[in-house]
Amino acid sequence: MIVVDSTVWIDFFNGRSTKKSIILEKVMQYDRIVLLDLIKIELLQGTKTDTDFDKINQALSLLQLENSLDSSTISLSIEIYRTLRKKGITIRKTIDTIIAAYCINNGYTLLHNDRDFTNIGKCFFLKVL
Repeated sequence: MIVVDSTVWIDFFNGRSTKKSIILEKVMQYDRIVLLDLIKIELLQGTKTDTDFDKINQALSLLQLENSLDSSTISLSIEIYRTLRKKGITIRKTIDTIIAAYCINNGYTLLHNDRDFTNIGKCFFLKVL
């Protein structure tokens, strides 16, 4: 199972051919993608037009949607933030610690283009593409 972060989806939906959006195109053919509720919120909140909203919402509706906030994800998210902060690394967005914690707890791989996940992976076993 693969979780795709909004950083990759944004490039994909905007037609930007990046290393990660190309990986996403390949992953979509062969692997199951899980859509986290928080990522769906980020993507749909960021749409500028009703047309974009409808197009992206329709595409996302084909994916398996999972709710990311449970007690174990919350606990690990806190641990991730605090551990990295003690090492002098500040994660810029709480949502990134939640996404990472959910992936770690569920054994999911994360496809991302965000340095916060790279930093999390230095201290926690976060499988990434």
